[in-house]
Amino acid sequence: MDMYTEGVIMNISLRDLPAVMTVPEFAKVMRIGRNRAYCLVRERKVPVFYIGRSPRIPKDALLEYISSQVNTEGTQLRRVK
Repeated sequence: MDMYTEGVIMNISLRDLPAVMTVPEFAKVMRIGRNRAYCLVRERKVPVFYIGRSPRIPKDALLEYISSQVNTEGTQLRRVK
């Protein structure tokens, strides 16, 4: 299975992720809602670039965002507001 099978993410690894994702793809990877993903983009919490009017999220930006949410002890995640 891949990340697009029936809208559920199963058995994917970092190397299997595309180099660039759309916001709905980012939402699936993060297991958050599409609206929440667009909020993160709008609030500039996730770095994006645009192709026309369509935001794209590089895989490195996804990893950077995840790292920024882990506290210094590496055990708890901060709640995103």
